[in-house]
Amino acid sequence: MRWIAGLLSMTMVATVWGQSSPKIPQRLLKPVPKVNIQAIGNEVWQGKRRTVPHIESRFPNQIVGFTYYDLQTNNSMMPRVAVANEVVRVVWTYSADEQPRGFPDRGTGFNRYENGSWVVSEDDLLDLKRIEPERCGWPNVGVLGDGTEVVISHSTASNVLMMCRRAPNATEWDCELLEDKTGSGKLWPRMAIGGPDNNTIHLISVTRPPRFNGRPYRNITQHLLYQRSTDGGETWDIEDLVLPGISDSIYDVMEADAYFIAARDTIVAIVHFGGWNDIVLWKSTDNGATWKKILINEFPLHKYDPGRDGLYSADDLSYKDTLGGPGSQGGIPAIYTSDGTGSVTIDANGECHVVFGEMFVAVALDGADTNFVFYPAWGYIDYWREAFADTDDTSYVRPYRIATYVDYDGNGRIDIQSINQIAFYGGGAVNMPYIVSDDDNNLFVAYSAINEQFKHEDDDEFYRHIYLIRSDDGGETWTDPYDVINYMFYEDEDEKIDTAYTEGVYPSMTVDDNYLYLVFQKDYNPGSWVILTNLGGDDNDNDFDINDIVYLKLTKQFEAVNVERVVRPETFDMQVTPNPVQENHLTLSFDLPSASNVRVQLIDMDGHTQTLLAKQRLEAGPHRLVLPLKETPTVGFVKLWVGNATATKKVVFVR
Repeated sequence: MRWIAGLLSMTMVATVWGQSSPKIPQRLLKPVPKVNIQAIGNEVWQGKRRTVPHIESRFPNQIVGFTYYDLQTNNSMMPRVAVANEVVRVVWTYSADEQPRGFPDRGTGFNRYENGSWVVSEDDLLDLKRIEPERCGWPNVGVLGDGTEVVISHSTASNVLMMCRRAPNATEWDCELLEDKTGSGKLWPRMAIGGPDNNTIHLISVTRPPRFNGRPYRNITQHLLYQRSTDGGETWDIEDLVLPGISDSIYDVMEADAYFIAARDTIVAIVHFGGWNDIVLWKSTDNGATWKKILINEFPLHKYDPGRDGLYSADDLSYKDTLGGPGSQGGIPAIYTSDGTGSVTIDANGECHVVFGEMFVAVALDGADTNFVFYPAWGYIDYWREAFADTDDTSYVRPYRIATYVDYDGNGRIDIQSINQIAFYGGGAVNMPYIVSDDDNNLFVAYSAINEQFKHEDDDEFYRHIYLIRSDDGGETWTDPYDVINYMFYEDEDEKIDTAYTEGVYPSMTVDDNYLYLVFQKDYNPGSWVILTNLGGDDNDNDFDINDIVYLKLTKQFEAVNVERVVRPETFDMQVTPNPVQENHLTLSFDLPSASNVRVQLIDMDGHTQTLLAKQRLEAGPHRLVLPLKETPTVGFVKLWVGNATATKKVVFVR
């Protein structure tokens, strides 16, 4: 089996690289039922790292959208940002419903940057509406060769895929439901734009499962299917294509969202990230007409159902774990796989590069409803490229680790006291990787990971931040992780609150000749309210609140473009009087050196924001504003924006 040879190859790589991973305390090394989203670690690091100078650019915090529906994917992300002709398009699953009642307004949020500004400014985001005529979710965005914008999502009203297109210079979206011939319906799409004229839409999705009133297709629940349009969505010349190797002799079920598709010219790549199945790459070099299956990792138990097939033993597995995995419970060994999050990119030479969140799974011994356990504090991003499989079985190289937790205090371990301090997302504590490649074959990976420095005091859960790493030698070496939520730029502790205590998840990214374009979801509460409530959790365990969709434009050296500049309050002679504030208003005075766009916000200790003054153009000179307060926290921070510069004052409220 290829996995055996792969383990031997990985052992040799580890000897050369010789790095050590921060460890998780022994008390955390226990399995968790899949319904619980928690984690463990304590493995050997196997990544060759190349340190780059620390860059003191800070999190620019360009908010381009918002949503109360905080689940952007069940597993892997999809393309949420597209750039063509210096115009940026961003999409996300959107809902403005402030009361969780099934989110009837859910759909695609869309914003667009052109001519130096966002079409929908931050002050006008509350006026956004979904682009579809009915309830939808899970949007993908792309741009055709003629400039037509394409968004494909799924409709939960009609249980099929929804395609919306908008021609250049048009103002309205043309939306239509895509025909379903499976008799089951389709959900959770992934789209890529390619072809010789960039006019081909490549699309994958899975059939609707029985729990949503669907039915198995060819005896497989949530069957992965491919379809293609070579005329920009006018017609579909390939529909419901079953990729090579997908059959009911191997699969019972294929996980929702545990797949990704990428295209470059006439090359197309699809990856399915196993879980209890193989991790597989399918590649086409003729624009989706024919496909080749390439095995990335072979799961040792095909069609194994933990709840149906009973216990397995080490004798049933044709390999020995040399990765320093989580061991076994009651003699049942844990099995290497992915956590369902991952992506693929195609470089300028046509080679495929794959990243995914590493995971181990095992049978549950305690009669849990899910019948198996996983290890959600497991913290690795694994990398694989096509050249690893371009050899005979004896020298096959399996995926290797390129990122893990950051050990900020250098004490050799991750400072998490309990698995209950790791919030709910469904995979590992270092996961959600998204990879892109530029025309010079540089590789860039964004991912989400637990940050041991910052913890929500009320919820007692650690925050996740978004990290970036880069390889300019085809994946051989990688930079140290760069935290884009970079609080170190601030001058004092009070100024750090707006970024350090930020939850960053669901990154999506694209790249052009000069820049990286990154989109992710942030709020000030770890975990997903939607996941928690679907699992039967207490509503109070994770606050139901607004989530921002954040956009960052960065150089390829991870320097933020158009950075918000943090200055001392003295720069604008900023004063809040009286302080402590005893009334239902406060008085803010400041002095502008020149005419500027100004706005004022009040941020409480949990990160909740009130806009006290919407963006206004004020003349140069002194200003004194009396600003009414909707709510008054005990302690807060008044933030004054002057252009892209910000100054912050700590304020105490006495009522």
